[in-house]
Amino acid sequence: MAETDSKATFNQSARVKIHKRYQNRCAICLARLPTSGGCCAHLFESAGIGAKQAEDLGILAPGYRRSSAENGFLFCPTCHLAYFTPNYIALSPPIPVLQYIINYLEVPTNALPLHQVLHLMFQAAKGHNVNLPDVISFLPFVGLYTIVSLDPKEVEGMILATHHQPALSHVLTDEVAPENTPPTAPDVARIFDVQKLPKTCIPATLGIIPLSSSDPEFLESCYWRLPIMSGIVLAMLLEHLPPTITCKEVRLARTIIGHLYLHSARNIEPPLGSGAGSSDGFGGGGDSGSGGPGAGKPRGSNSGSGGARGGPNDHIEPSGSIGSRVTKRKREQSDQFESVQSEGSTSSNENNDDNANISYGYGGKQEDWEFGLDFSSNRIIFAASGQMLVGPMCCPDLGPPES
Repeated sequence: MAETDSKATFNQSARVKIHKRYQNRCAICLARLPTSGGCCAHLFESAGIGAKQAEDLGILAPGYRRSSAENGFLFCPTCHLAYFTPNYIALSPPIPVLQYIINYLEVPTNALPLHQVLHLMFQAAKGHNVNLPDVISFLPFVGLYTIVSLDPKEVEGMILATHHQPALSHVLTDEVAPENTPPTAPDVARIFDVQKLPKTCIPATLGIIPLSSSDPEFLESCYWRLPIMSGIVLAMLLEHLPPTITCKEVRLARTIIGHLYLHSARNIEPPLGSGAGSSDGFGGGGDSGSGGPGAGKPRGSNSGSGGARGGPNDHIEPSGSIGSRVTKRKREQSDQFESVQSEGSTSSNENNDDNANISYGYGGKQEDWEFGLDFSSNRIIFAASGQMLVGPMCCPDLGPPES
């Protein structure tokens, strides 16, 4: 989200749609904005390749258009320039949605691309019958998002002010909670809904949005109901995963991308992808953390810490156009992958026939996953039968980028 109205590729029509969609208010703090005072930001930076790789992994539908109004977000200058642009914070699907995606991935026979799964989840929330298991587990959380800290040190003690703090609501029923309800009660949260507020001036209800776990109000659950696709938010989060786990949402996001790339590393199509796996790895790594918003759970915790295993540069490829060289090296990697898979046939994961050669969570081997600093230039290393398996399409010796 690094672009404002003056630099963005949104045309005038798209900017008008974005302002209208968000009622001329900041999507986060709900501040009322003049027409020329809002920041129309892209969910993907113009210099990044996140959208393309998200398509390769099936997170976004093919042909996703960055310049469309659907990829736009309306911010006030404070939220945009001070916090989202430097990637100190990011939006995330709520924990129940992330956990549902993981549960879906862990069933080898589930083969829908993720963008289709997310679409069906939205259809289910609208009352349609869909061919998805256990829809009850995610229904109340479809369309809701949380804010996660990507750099806890930078936001220590920081807050966002809001002139329109919502009342406490029951998440499962979307009903306003009684006045005497404690803000940390189970299944209770403040739901910021920019589309429920009018464009006109209304009486202020002052409040704060804490960004640091040191703030007592951080224990309150907060959600944002936003008119954007879950796939965009998830791809954005995966693009900016920090090198250490800062909250439960980040840990779950690491698990999701690990599953996707482990499928690609076995030279098969990712179960959520419509094509071959992406050439680079989404970032993130570190030791286990805890916290994060959920049904009646606190909004997150920064207790998890620790650098990437073996140091931040031990398993990182130089920046470059790796994707353009994937086809040339595909055959060279094939022998390496087959060798590792063959030797891994005695893995302890014998109860998962199709997944026995590579552990991706079932056997508690996620601690063996190693991640680079970002997905646009680095690779991921996976453990398989005691050997290090290079992540999909990332040959250890690709040479310098092609000009």
